[in-house]
Amino acid sequence: MAGAPPSGAPRQIRAVEFDDRDHFLRCPAELVADATHVVLARVHPRAARQPRGSLTYVRSADSEGLAGEVVKDGIHWLPLYDRDPVNVLQFGAAGDGQTDDIAALEVARDFALGFGGEVEFPAGNYRITRTFRIGPPRWRGYEEQAYRTNYLKGAEQAPLHVDENLYANYRLMAIGLRARGAVNIIADFTADRLTPVVEYNVMSNLGVSSIVGPFRVIPPALFDGRRYRRNSGYKPTGNLIGWAFNGHGVKRIQGIAASGMTIGAIAVSLYWSSLSDMHFEACGDCLNVPNANAMRISNVVMWYSERGLVIDGAASYVGQIHAQQVGQELVVPFAECCDFEDCYFEDASKEPSPGTHAVTLGLEPNAGKRIIATQMRSVRVGARRPGKRSFVIRTATGLTLNGCREYSGGVDADQVSNGILIGTDFAHAPALPGDRFTRL
Repeated sequence: MAGAPPSGAPRQIRAVEFDDRDHFLRCPAELVADATHVVLARVHPRAARQPRGSLTYVRSADSEGLAGEVVKDGIHWLPLYDRDPVNVLQFGAAGDGQTDDIAALEVARDFALGFGGEVEFPAGNYRITRTFRIGPPRWRGYEEQAYRTNYLKGAEQAPLHVDENLYANYRLMAIGLRARGAVNIIADFTADRLTPVVEYNVMSNLGVSSIVGPFRVIPPALFDGRRYRRNSGYKPTGNLIGWAFNGHGVKRIQGIAASGMTIGAIAVSLYWSSLSDMHFEACGDCLNVPNANAMRISNVVMWYSERGLVIDGAASYVGQIHAQQVGQELVVPFAECCDFEDCYFEDASKEPSPGTHAVTLGLEPNAGKRIIATQMRSVRVGARRPGKRSFVIRTATGLTLNGCREYSGGVDADQVSNGILIGTDFAHAPALPGDRFTRL
């Protein structure tokens, strides 16, 4: 296999760099012995024949014949990315989720880093016991060639390539990287100012019951197929790590302290302080987003969730929520602002009004519990507007706003079975025209 000897890790690696003043490589005379040697070379970025820089190599079954040979660039040297990737299984990884694969992962990574290869993680589960770092990248530029290669593919486009013309590129094929405790898997994009660190505790695809943070994810400059230019004002959008969070079988995603992420093929982005278009099927527990400075949630769909959506410590909240069949409650504690845009509340026993989209809090009709917004500074519920779809929140026990300092919005309390309950902090606020609430 090109890029790695058949017997496993190479016994010797030798890299030689040459620049625009020397387009030739003289292979070291000590490279003799057997075919497990790999001769490597890296073209200097300023080289006249390779103006953006490239990484090339040659491997010969007759390594003794290479001793002292002069190899001319462009004749015997081939682009590395046209060759097979370095397979971590060939470096001793088990991929069974039980064996500690950290040593094999590091050897494969270091081998590829030496000459710009591609590391492949075939389908499987890789257990690690300490911090594992991927990167840093080497950018070729910001023109067409770089724009075609610098991207992350979504789940529907497997295998996923983290391809930014790194010293080593990575192909992740429906894998689970299992880490426990404080162990991190780090994809380090700090070499370029546009791409800060991407860091996760656990990356997982399907069949994992728990994904535990903290997550700190900032997307690279390019991941949705459009060109990104400096100072263009264009904000990247699209699937960043959607391959990792399909939702099927995942019971809890906890500990997100993120600047950007996506879930599945539907974007969930905190990159611009927003969460949008989440779709979790068969979520057993909840989505927990603690300590977010700002949270914007739009078109959120949660099916068969036992506990609902928990936003702990959010400084602000804006959202259009479709919480279908949430088992108990929607909890938004300790937030300064809870803003339900274009929503209204309706008795769960009634049919949805024409032109609206019903939201039922409860696994069975009329079995919903409540929406709780505790210790919030303000809550606004947007009134229905003609020509725009509204959301009907149908709840049997009403809306509870505990400890809110301010409330405004177009809520028709007559259509809420148990009224709107406002906490004691709101006791001195004036009544709003058209609204009726019960003071605790």
